[in-house]
Amino acid sequence: MGKIFEAISNFFQADGWPIHQIGTELAYSMTFQGENGKWTCIAQAVEEKEVFIFYSILPVNTPENKHLQMTELITRANYGLLIGNFEMSFADGDTRLKTSMNTEGVSALETPIQKLVYMNVLTMDKYLPAMMKVIYTDVLAAQAIAQVEECLELVML
Repeated sequence: MGKIFEAISNFFQADGWPIHQIGTELAYSMTFQGENGKWTCIAQAVEEKEVFIFYSILPVNTPENKHLQMTELITRANYGLLIGNFEMSFADGDTRLKTSMNTEGVSALETPIQKLVYMNVLTMDKYLPAMMKVIYTDVLAAQAIAQVEECLELVML
């Protein structure tokens, strides 16, 4: 077990997350329940490159006829994100939020991992309603993102 995977294990266990190792990979799968929905997350250690990656995966794949609208939505969302990015596979519509960090030279990893994980899930939770609107309704990406970001501005006032 490498130092990143050990730190991931320590953080999630101490924080009370139910984690499941993915086969023999240095990765865990878990679910997160936000205010706007529930989804699967993946925490991965890439020890040889000294990188920690955390994904929040949209609970449904984006249908092919909505790919362009979802692409516009995630591009608009990505433009203002400080940490991480949304991405979508055009092959199957798998849409996710990825945050990652280089751990080289970092001795105590649990706190940076905690901050990265919570930044990820809180960001996914904020944008999840817009993504679901694009998938399940005829709302355009620009309208869906504007509604989410307008709500965020109201919360910050």
